[in-house]
Amino acid sequence: MADYSWLPETIYDCYNSDKKRNYIWSLEKRDVQYESLHSYISPFLALAQYEEYYKSDILDMSKNKIVTIFEMVIKSYGMYSNYCSVLKDYFNYYNKDFEKVRPLFEDLDIAGNMENRYVKDYDMLLKVLNEAFPLTGGSLDEFRKLIVMLCFLGFKKTEVREMKKSDINFIYNSITHGGRTIEDIPESCMRLCEICMDMKEVYLNNTSHLPYNKRTFFPLCDNDFLIRTRFLNPTTQNYPVRVAFVDRGLASMNEVVNGDYSFETIRASGLYAWLYRKELAGDFNPNQSRRSLEKVYEQYFKIKCSGSNLSKNYALWKQIFYGN
Repeated sequence: MADYSWLPETIYDCYNSDKKRNYIWSLEKRDVQYESLHSYISPFLALAQYEEYYKSDILDMSKNKIVTIFEMVIKSYGMYSNYCSVLKDYFNYYNKDFEKVRPLFEDLDIAGNMENRYVKDYDMLLKVLNEAFPLTGGSLDEFRKLIVMLCFLGFKKTEVREMKKSDINFIYNSITHGGRTIEDIPESCMRLCEICMDMKEVYLNNTSHLPYNKRTFFPLCDNDFLIRTRFLNPTTQNYPVRVAFVDRGLASMNEVVNGDYSFETIRASGLYAWLYRKELAGDFNPNQSRRSLEKVYEQYFKIKCSGSNLSKNYALWKQIFYGN
């Protein structure tokens, strides 16, 4: 079973933290792995300031208040699904019915500041990445750039973590992983894949200002994964990078560029950019039936989604970045 004897200090920042801690500790009995706790704790951290404002635990709030809070914190359908899953479990633990106060995603107004959470196209993504991660030639920034690029191209965060070097096809500029192949990978992404595959060591960011031969280097994990990090623990040498490594990279990017990007909005941006190219070519009609839209979403993301959400969010994205 997972060891819950130590929990992140952030749990004490939650409103009504005793209730949250009791709930988190209850997950041990279900053998929820310690590495997955972030997805359970993060909703409570985001809700804390609003619970403090209302002087009420989310358990005791009305639907109207929860709608108001969700419109402030929810940024994507994926984030909505995660929050609802955690809160439903939290409510069940305290014998309350979350469905009575659960707002529908379609009814939420989350369009505000969309331009700070989505990107227009691959070129804009590169500009953001180069601003956020300026270090090259042997730093972990190369891996962080690649993670975000691959999410834009349609891969989930978990897929990127588990991607193998053998999944990259340099002859056809394609990547095969998770039972699907993405073709026509941009040349800059393929070059970065090659750089990351060939790297044996990385230098510490705080030595980047020094001449190359004066920098402090650490070896990378030597395994079959495309995304690797510094070799620190022999027992994890052959494991994918930790989720925390991936999340910290995106958090650093947001801090530098003053953005509010998530892996869900990066992936959605890639989908919308793909749809816009198809629409311009006459191969996609955004006004088609809901069922047809759902098939488009499944074709790209390999998961089910509400067609009405796709149509609504694509229209908002297009209005912001193209004015039509």
